[in-house]
Amino acid sequence: MKNKFKGFYSHSNSEFSEIWKNAVIVFDANVLLNLYRYQVSTTEQLLNVIESVKDRIWIPYHVALEYQRNRLKVIAEQNEKFSEVKNIVSKGVSSLRKELDSLNLKKRHSTIEPEKFLIEIDSAATQFKKELDLLEKQHYSVMNDDPVRSKLDELLNNRVGSKPANQDEIDKLEKKASVRFDKKIPPGYMDSNKNNTNIPVFTYDGISYQRLYSDYIVWSQIIDYAKKTDIKNIIFVTDDSKEDWWLKIKQNSLKTISPRPELVSEISIRSNVDNFLMYSSEGFLKYANDLLSVGVSDDAIEDVRDVVLSRQEERLNAQLMRNIGINTEKEVYKWLKRKYDEVDFVLHSSVDIVAVHENIKIAFDVTVIREPRHVVESVKYSMNEALNYANKNDISELVLVLVMANENACDDIRGMDFSSLIDWIPVKIILATAKFDKETGAVTEFHPYDKFEI
Repeated sequence: MKNKFKGFYSHSNSEFSEIWKNAVIVFDANVLLNLYRYQVSTTEQLLNVIESVKDRIWIPYHVALEYQRNRLKVIAEQNEKFSEVKNIVSKGVSSLRKELDSLNLKKRHSTIEPEKFLIEIDSAATQFKKELDLLEKQHYSVMNDDPVRSKLDELLNNRVGSKPANQDEIDKLEKKASVRFDKKIPPGYMDSNKNNTNIPVFTYDGISYQRLYSDYIVWSQIIDYAKKTDIKNIIFVTDDSKEDWWLKIKQNSLKTISPRPELVSEISIRSNVDNFLMYSSEGFLKYANDLLSVGVSDDAIEDVRDVVLSRQEERLNAQLMRNIGINTEKEVYKWLKRKYDEVDFVLHSSVDIVAVHENIKIAFDVTVIREPRHVVESVKYSMNEALNYANKNDISELVLVLVMANENACDDIRGMDFSSLIDWIPVKIILATAKFDKETGAVTEFHPYDKFEI
């Protein structure tokens, strides 16, 4: 029975050891991109591990493409942390001074004198920001040479899969992926949210790709490589933790057991691969320590774990906000259907809904406002994007629908100064409230609260 259902069986320690001696090791794009998120010493150790098995590594073309496309974005995100930390420090010092000043201690208390303490705080904050400036100069930058990519160029030389032959090859893969997704066949069907991004499709070197199907393209390229090279053992290292890659079982808490059995079965049937193992970066380093004696420190493994967990939390928060955004648009759509005869969603555009009233086309852009103090920037961005659409699509009226959790936030926004936007053509703003479920992203009790023109 084991031979027919090998995806449901684990390996013995001796089998693991043997597989690790000669397996081809394939890295996912997220593993390569996380090299920019670790502490420098952790990155160096992981690169050393990759170098120790450099004769056995290979990556699909699509992994390399995703790495190149997202590299600068990840570097920029990491650099933004320096500014964020400096702003937090400055605001903290300013807030502390303001709070103490409000007590008017010089006139109202005979012994409390906070000035010396505040001077010391100012000095410490200034010194810390200088240290951050120095670290920022030494950090990866979109404007500087990239030592990580240089090292990967060296290690992956002649170890990247072939580019797709033509657009037809990718179109066929994406068509297969669509059928698989409808049937919940792994991998990749949990990436449906990628269709709701501003860039659901991208083009490189004359070939267009739908981001939604990236995981399946990577998987197909791994299988094609296995068929062509007749390899028997593959280790795939990915920091994608979704259930369309991993078998997860709830026993008290959710536990990751193995790769999805369907994946193990498929690669075995479609190629001559006998053993397919899958690891997160953390798991890969732990096993590399045990089976290859590469000497990765406990601190480095902990750093890898922390970064991956942090990324998972960020993705969950991002997914939650996407769900809230999508569900808010649906609530606005239902409200508009009661007001207008013709109402349609606009997919992959800078506006969300278009309604027609007495032959006049009205575009609606829906934005969930989490922080009212940032609303002017949000309105300016939304107007800029939506006006571009309006100018190209014969739109007579533009309405920004700003949705928030309570009426107090609406009142705060109603009293804000939008004078910085006076150069724009008149735009109507509808303020509305709704209840947001912070677990599921469900949106209920949508109510328009106020409207005005800017």
